[in-house]
Amino acid sequence: MLYGKVKRSSLPHAEIIRIDKSKAERLPGVYAVLTAEDVPAGLRGRGLMDTPILARGRVRYVGEPVAVVAAETKELAEEAIELIDVEYLELPALYDPEESARSNPSVIIHPDLPNYKRLSSQIYRTRYDPNHPNVTHSMKIRKGNVEESFNEADLIIENKFRTHMFHHLHMEPVVAIAKQETDGTLTIWTSGQQAFRARKEMSDGLMIPQSKIHIIIPPFVGGGFGNKGTTNVEALCAVLAMKTQRPTKIAFTREENFATTTVRHPSVITIKDGVKKDGTIIAREMTAIYNGGAYSIAGNIVVRDCIYAVASVYKISNFKLDVCRVYTNQVQGGAFRGFGTAQAFWAIETQMDIVAARLGMNPVELRQKNILREGDRNVIGEAVKHITLDQCIDKAVAAIEWGKRRQAEGVWRHGKGIAIAQEMCDVSFASAASVKYKEDDTIEVWTVAADPGEGIRTVLAQIAAEEMEVPLEKVVIMMADTSLSPIGTGASGSRQTSQMGKAVLLACREVKQEIAKVASEKLRTLTDKLEVKGTKIVYKYTGEVAMNISELYLPGPMGGAYVPGIGEFTGKAAWHPETGELDNETGQCTKDMAVAYYTPVAQAVDLSVNVETGHVRINKFVGAIDVGKAINPLNVTGQNEGGISMGISTTLYEQLIVEDGKIVNPDLKDYKFASSMEYVPIQSIILENAHEEGPFGAKGCGEASITATAPAIGNAIYDAIGIRFTDLPLTAEKILLAIKEKRDSL
Repeated sequence: MLYGKVKRSSLPHAEIIRIDKSKAERLPGVYAVLTAEDVPAGLRGRGLMDTPILARGRVRYVGEPVAVVAAETKELAEEAIELIDVEYLELPALYDPEESARSNPSVIIHPDLPNYKRLSSQIYRTRYDPNHPNVTHSMKIRKGNVEESFNEADLIIENKFRTHMFHHLHMEPVVAIAKQETDGTLTIWTSGQQAFRARKEMSDGLMIPQSKIHIIIPPFVGGGFGNKGTTNVEALCAVLAMKTQRPTKIAFTREENFATTTVRHPSVITIKDGVKKDGTIIAREMTAIYNGGAYSIAGNIVVRDCIYAVASVYKISNFKLDVCRVYTNQVQGGAFRGFGTAQAFWAIETQMDIVAARLGMNPVELRQKNILREGDRNVIGEAVKHITLDQCIDKAVAAIEWGKRRQAEGVWRHGKGIAIAQEMCDVSFASAASVKYKEDDTIEVWTVAADPGEGIRTVLAQIAAEEMEVPLEKVVIMMADTSLSPIGTGASGSRQTSQMGKAVLLACREVKQEIAKVASEKLRTLTDKLEVKGTKIVYKYTGEVAMNISELYLPGPMGGAYVPGIGEFTGKAAWHPETGELDNETGQCTKDMAVAYYTPVAQAVDLSVNVETGHVRINKFVGAIDVGKAINPLNVTGQNEGGISMGISTTLYEQLIVEDGKIVNPDLKDYKFASSMEYVPIQSIILENAHEEGPFGAKGCGEASITATAPAIGNAIYDAIGIRFTDLPLTAEKILLAIKEKRDSL
């Protein structure tokens, strides 16, 4: 196996004049030095195909891959990278997303944007606007008459909110190994989240058929949170393996992970509300700009997800939204837990507290007055059903003892805050499963599930064991492999338990039907008179055991066993709930649902602020979440507390600092985050109101838990010290400066 390293751009925006790789190529032990001229010219992306394997003619962010090297050792590859000389002509760079969103931005980052290929599928469809040359995707909502309603309002409240850039901070770095087989097929082992999506992106970039690409995801992935759903490294490994005909591995350093993969989209969001004296919001106008960085990669989904966020919580008769994602000359924004929705809820839930304060109204009462209820239609026309936000609010408020206040203690000021949200689960394509009943009474489950930490392998085994009525240890979950596994979405969008789990459930039922059919022929009775109970076939109406399932197998003389006539017992199923399309001009949905379901959350926090240092001490954090059915309660609690912990860390500590397009704190020395030393007591409240289409009623929960955390903390800080923050993060430094500014103004 060879080791790969990447030569990266040192400038945020420049033309590539010349690349001299001759010194690197002469270095003993170096097997390949490749630039854009040496690799396929295909572009890849999710919806908008704009990302090359290596920079072609121009670099657009600091850290963009310019060349790639394969050598006998990592150290040798690093030495070779330093010998590559790149001559640039620096170009003006653009970092401001509001400037980039204009019709006449100072810099056009992708002059070829009109010519890029776009996908037409429902989830990944992107919209090109010739009047805004840096906008990668945009959408709208139009409902009612906003301007007329503003004239009828008793109060107009308008604010601008900003969110910041930070990284997923998964423990295992981005890593992959590629090998070209003798028949030309590429095998890629990747620590990724989505095998079939990776295969599609590789096919587009390498310009070879998907059937010639074999993606394998090992059983356990060391974290992801969205970043490993993007092909950051796989194509680089592939071109080296194809060139050298040797297996090649690339593992990014921690610095490369921070500075060159994907980050959570920074955003700028404005909200203008028209409110009645009784707290009824009669009109809302919003704009949202997501800073997408230099390429689209997986980022365009952020626009559609923003639509779902703003539509899913409050009943507002008159609504207007314009949301877009724009190019800038920095590392690209991509999928991140709570993809696109957490930014929107920071703005919405902070705005709700501002409205409550202006009205002199309890923030909880304001929310309860305006939330969607059963039978309502939201602003995109979805029919609201099984909504339990009110239950989540009641549970969180009670647990935090909302009405009780504490007096100041020395330098500490105390406050409480609340925020609510709903996280959608969309439907990108079908999730399929195959289940085999083996001769030794084990159940073999084949899916493309990836497990970057949420425990999906355990959950799928539980679903299969429950339906087949066998002990959990009798179920074997096979790893994701595009050559063997049925198609599926992989780990994204909180959909594996609900959609892949449903496919496993249906496949188990099919394999039981197949077993009963074969048994009925042997027993000379009708199939519907039999049923499978664990390892036995019983008569349905008496419960009498007819035979063991293993008796239907014939042992092979050379080992193994088979079922006469069919070979083996196999059940297959796919789950793909139908959802509607959103109209380009109004955002209105063509069906009752645009997504598979929403997972509601309410979060409340009791915290203290040190007025001499600005530090925030969280005394108690309550997260109430309705998961439909907690198939594995410990896993659900872990996801809820994990998302809240991540939200606390990214609200109070984490931020990637960018200067002139370069991330200046790309390591664990300078990138501050909450560790075990910043332990926070979290109370998880798990509600179970069954979702009729989920397996045993289950919904996803992995992303919802982060969506309300930041505004809950921000609202509590305001309650403690009377200072309202509209920009994230809420670091001790920022809080202390605001306290000093308030004192100086008195």
